[in-house]
Amino acid sequence: MPDGYPYWKVAIIFVLIVIEAVISAGYAALNTVNENQVRKRAEESKGDKRSLQILALLLEPNRYISLFEVLLTGTSIMIGILFSTSMYEELDQYVEGLFGIQEGAIINGIVIIVVLAVLLYVTIFFGNILPRRLAMVNPEASAYAFVRVMNGLLFCFRPVLFIFNLSTKAFMFIFRLPQKEAGDNVTEDEIISIVNEGHEQGILEDSEAEMISNIIEFDEKEVMDVMTHRKKIISVDANMDIESAMHYLLERKFSRFPVYDEDSENIVGTIHVKDLTRYYLSEKKDLVSVREIASPPYMVPDTQSINVLLNDMRAKKVHMAIAVDEYGQIAGLVTMEDILEEIVGNILDEHDVEEKMIVRHGEGRYLMKGLTPLEEVEDVLGISFEQDEYDTVNGFLISMLGHIPSDNEKVVLNYEGYRFYIVDVENKMIRYVRVVKDNPTE
Repeated sequence: MPDGYPYWKVAIIFVLIVIEAVISAGYAALNTVNENQVRKRAEESKGDKRSLQILALLLEPNRYISLFEVLLTGTSIMIGILFSTSMYEELDQYVEGLFGIQEGAIINGIVIIVVLAVLLYVTIFFGNILPRRLAMVNPEASAYAFVRVMNGLLFCFRPVLFIFNLSTKAFMFIFRLPQKEAGDNVTEDEIISIVNEGHEQGILEDSEAEMISNIIEFDEKEVMDVMTHRKKIISVDANMDIESAMHYLLERKFSRFPVYDEDSENIVGTIHVKDLTRYYLSEKKDLVSVREIASPPYMVPDTQSINVLLNDMRAKKVHMAIAVDEYGQIAGLVTMEDILEEIVGNILDEHDVEEKMIVRHGEGRYLMKGLTPLEEVEDVLGISFEQDEYDTVNGFLISMLGHIPSDNEKVVLNYEGYRFYIVDVENKMIRYVRVVKDNPTE
């Protein structure tokens, strides 16, 4: 390059990009750092200065957000000015001398555009995107690394930030717009972190911590996550007489039942034992069938949010819904109690007997139900499953086997140091499985 080339301007652009990178990294780190971890570190180190500085910034996020916006915009404008004023002319002259072309030639314009594109790429990538991504890899370490620099920049640009903040407040006041602080929003992860910390410190009981976590996760669950599978549904024939239905249902110890016509997959209504009892005690018990006193079934897709379903069931005053899959087939049954149990845990009445899904029969030996959730099996056995296509032991074993075992088929499958013996199959579903650890301690 010629002797008169403005290297000092290139150096200034480099410094401006570094400033952009630092402020971008600091901004990303402060936005993603776990405040509770920082507070815990401050308490353990008895007032660590950098921890206190981070906490001070997190308490007033508008300060570092304004700094980021002002510096990012300001440095970008300054880089553009430096390039467009004199550096453009220097590059123009350099290209003319290098290629021996006259001013205004097409190649000259193309070269300038290429140089400008490279400058934009370097500025955006190295000054913004890359430092943000790197800071988010370990936000806590990044926050501690950049907090002093951020505080220094805040001190230097305090007058500028004051003017912009004052202008913003004046604008919001004039147009009667609500002034919401940036720190007003709390993420679900932060709430769960606070709950876990309170539980570890003994502030929250097990049941309290579980209930809060369940409430947070409630909206993410669908009907298929809480429903009773169609294979386990107990239903009553629509053509059954009142007396027979009464004896049949009283043996089942439930209060509400689906009503089917000819085929258990053809649900035509629901019935409450209370309604059945009223007719049973009346003179009409021999004149009507279950079909005539059943209520219309409330059908819902098995992918519906249980939060939405709960509100719908309350509005419609129904306590039982029949879940259907994407093909319109019966998938299962969900009750108001099933949904509420997702918040408060298992609800047992005087007739319920709490059944264990997994029973330990000695060291490394277990009897499991086919519908045992794989998450529960993972906790007990200390192994992990690929749960993309199945959620229960039944689904996992059928997937490994490649077919549904017949009622009398004896199968042994090996997985992660355990042997899975299929003990009982009924209605194309594995009911019980015996699990034995290879070479268990006797």
